[in-house]
Amino acid sequence: MALYYIQDRCHDRDWPTYTVFVVRKAGNRRGLPARGCDVMTRDEVDAEIARIRAIDWPLEPWW
Repeated sequence: MALYYIQDRCHDRDWPTYTVFVVRKAGNRRGLPARGCDVMTRDEVDAEIARIRAIDWPLEPWW
């Protein structure tokens, strides 16, 4: 699955998990990250998004 690959590349670089933006559409975890993301709770999501916004992301592909 592509999300695991992206998450692994983020972990390799000690970056936040960018896959946090891919969320479930339905079910009891609606609005929380889908498979391929190790961020699981609303508090973790908020913290990870704050980390993502603090990164100076490269302009070229990094994967």
